Amino acid sequence: MGKSSGMDIIALVDKLKDSDNLEQIADMISEKEYQVLLDSIQDLGSIVYKKAAPDPEEERRDELMHMMTSIANLDFSREAFVSEREDILDFIAIGLNLMNVQLRKHFQAFSLYQQAFQATSDLV
Repeated sequence: MGKSSGMDIIALVDKLKDSDNLEQIADMISEKEYQVLLDSIQDLGSIVYKKAAPDPEEERRDELMHMMTSIANLDFSREAFVSEREDILDFIAIGLNLMNVQLRKHFQAFSLYQQAFQATSDLV
């Protein structure tokens, strides 16, 4: 990939621009020109792929947002991923994980107290 120059591509496109028949185009280009065209398409594919590839930072932010939403909905089953980067997103993830554990413990204790209270009220 990347072996052809912009001038090679321009010359090839200029040579083929008036033809709309694929068989005619195949007869008009040499093996070298075919390779130039193929390399250019591969290069273009790489550029498109890089642009379309998800941003890892955006994925991490989305994960943290989902974690916060889960906690707000009293769903303590998630755990945020912590990388080895030690960046701000890692510190947020650590904080959310700690808060998640603490809230889970408090809600479990609250649930037990609530069950005990209900059992006591049923006796009275």
